[in-house]
Amino acid sequence: MFNTDDFFKENPIEPETVFEHKKPINADKFSVDALLENSVSMLFVKARIENDYFSQGLYKVEWTKQLEKERDRLSNLPGRSEFDNSRLERINKKISVFRKWANSVDSKPTEKESHPSHDWQDNTTLTKLEKQHKAILEVIKQKRLSPMAIPDGDKGIIQQLCEHDYPSLFDKESSFETAWKKGRKLFMMANHASFARRSKK
Repeated sequence: MFNTDDFFKENPIEPETVFEHKKPINADKFSVDALLENSVSMLFVKARIENDYFSQGLYKVEWTKQLEKERDRLSNLPGRSEFDNSRLERINKKISVFRKWANSVDSKPTEKESHPSHDWQDNTTLTKLEKQHKAILEVIKQKRLSPMAIPDGDKGIIQQLCEHDYPSLFDKESSFETAWKKGRKLFMMANHASFARRSKK
């Protein structure tokens, strides 16, 4: 008679086998070399966030910062070698890829994702506030969220991505918060109504 207890005693399951797909690997665990040598989609897979669009956006920001730090270090080196110059060029290209990436689950961004329609950024008839609102809506769209029902905790993610992808529009510490408050007819938190009722009591 088959005994499952005896079977598992003889064939123990390693802990990492059980949990290897459950817990993401922190963004700071990836070296600059790893960022340069792997495609963006492969990095998402190795970080175990290939289906987590929210984390992909945050990791993209963190990885870009990491590459920018190494870029600045190399740029300030006196008498850079040919290897340093080659590495610097690779870093700049990778930063460009991260900035264009639209968190696609495909092996590479589609043409639409690589070159999103941002004609509004050059529209001189729009005020800075109107452009900020369009930027926020663009990020909300990328994150596949409902603009009038932003889940708790996602506002901070939206802010980070806006400040990273649109630095000229969100150039002050208060820029995002001001734009958010003035855009309440365009987007709001999912719990806005209940919060408003509590505030009135």
